[in-house]
Amino acid sequence: MRGELAKCAEQMGTLTAERPTLMESLTLKRDQLNKQLADITEAIQALEENPQVERVLNLITKTGRF
Repeated sequence: MRGELAKCAEQMGTLTAERPTLMESLTLKRDQLNKQLADITEAIQALEENPQVERVLNLITKTGRF
């Protein structure tokens, strides 16, 4: 019985070691969202600098062809 409990405790330790903490999860999510925001900001700047590109993309979207 005691050996089974030790195995179970060892497995539980392994499971919790693989699971990220709340802080790690939130930090990862923040980093992913910051990267996404940077990509969106870059796309907006590119469209502001090249309004004809936006016009072409809008026309392609309206026709449903990519």
